[in-house]
Amino acid sequence: MKLSQTRIAIALAILVVTTSGCGLINKVRAKNELNEAAQAYHDGHFDQAEQHSRRALELDPDSKSAPLFIARTIHAQFRPESRLPKT
Repeated sequence: MKLSQTRIAIALAILVVTTSGCGLINKVRAKNELNEAAQAYHDGHFDQAEQHSRRALELDPDSKSAPLFIARTIHAQFRPESRLPKT
């Protein structure tokens, strides 16, 4: 009986350790997406930067940087002259 409980405890510990790493992996992936967004923004590819930023937010919904990146890229795409009525 002791051996069975030990196996269950080990299996449970392995399960906890492996599933808790998913959040960490997603945070790393989100950080990578934000780095890609920054590079695309720097290169003037604002639509790609927005896509990377949105993907980062999907991976890490608690991110404080991703919504700012999204807002910044949307703002960079805005052209005031496009809202003027044509005469």
